[in-house]
Amino acid sequence: MLNKIWRFLNQPISELFENTPIPTEENQSQMSQQPPTLTDGGEGDERVDREEVDRENVDREAEEWFERGKKQYELGDFEGALASYDKALEIKPDLHEACYYRGNTLYNLGRLEEAIASFDKALEIKPDDHKAWNYRGAILCNNFKKYEEAIKSFDQALKIQPDYHESWNNRGITLSYLGLWEEALASYDKVLEFKPDYHEAWHSRGYALGDLSRFKEAIASYDKALEIKPDFHLCWYDRGRALDDLGLLEEALASYDKVLEFKPDLHKAWYSRGFALHDLGRLEDDHR
Repeated sequence: MLNKIWRFLNQPISELFENTPIPTEENQSQMSQQPPTLTDGGEGDERVDREEVDRENVDREAEEWFERGKKQYELGDFEGALASYDKALEIKPDLHEACYYRGNTLYNLGRLEEAIASFDKALEIKPDDHKAWNYRGAILCNNFKKYEEAIKSFDQALKIQPDYHESWNNRGITLSYLGLWEEALASYDKVLEFKPDYHEAWHSRGYALGDLSRFKEAIASYDKALEIKPDFHLCWYDRGRALDDLGLLEEALASYDKVLEFKPDLHKAWYSRGFALHDLGRLEDDHR
């Protein structure tokens, strides 16, 4: 379950840009030698126009470093990406996107406290960035076990974007860690309201129902997840456990066999399968 929360952090950046040259002393010099377009006004108008051109040049240079960082991030060069984002922010400290991507990059480098600080900076610049709130909560939950604080971050994301299914799912997972199964279940139901084909939420919902001893409902949720993703081996395993709890040992055994079809080295599936065979009195089969 832990790895689900970072699903989007590791996705490739969907939109790539063409390579842009990084400013050098030579081309900066050339740029500065190009006269700005001036109005026919007096000295004040000329100064305003020059300031406007200077701002545009700063914005352009910061954007070039930012785009370079995105390319490096996509290629897995996280150290290079971080250096590019830092350069962009040195030029333009309020470049929100650079703070946001910098947070993702720091996470991938395992520099978690710095990642949170970078997301905090992004939110200082743009408080309504629901994805930054979501990723901030994900780190707090998954890496620092600060569950209550994580839930507050997810709630902020959902206040901004009420149909953001990822935050509903992460919120449910975090509530599960706190043992608040009914509240977790309500969060998973919200996920499925907005994204009915989200197999991970069906699985997590089944897990919560199982911990509430509502095993038949749990199995129904697992079946929905498997209808969407038939090779979801962890779901087959949890389905087997729920069937085990109902005393349906033959069906549980079939579920464990499905686990091993997709994940032959999952030792806990072999273990549970052995117990099911033992309870069925089929000791001779317990050597597969």
